[in-house]
Amino acid sequence: NPASLLKILQLPSVGELQLNGSPVSTNDIIDFSDIDAGNLTYVPDSAVTEVVVSDFLFAIADTGSNIFVS
Repeated sequence: NPASLLKILQLPSVGELQLNGSPVSTNDIIDFSDIDAGNLTYVPDSAVTEVVVSDFLFAIADTGSNIFVS
């Protein structure tokens, strides 16, 4: 089955994940249709003036399942 849901396990240490312009929180569940539509975005921290690599952790669940695998 294709992936359908994404669960945020850890937020980026620098910058912010946003869904439709609103901040995302740990344990938020995001539908892949929002990702496909470009509604999940990363907004870099405007106070940082150097190149910084930041990552976040997530898990996915397939269609018809509420079991998340990271």
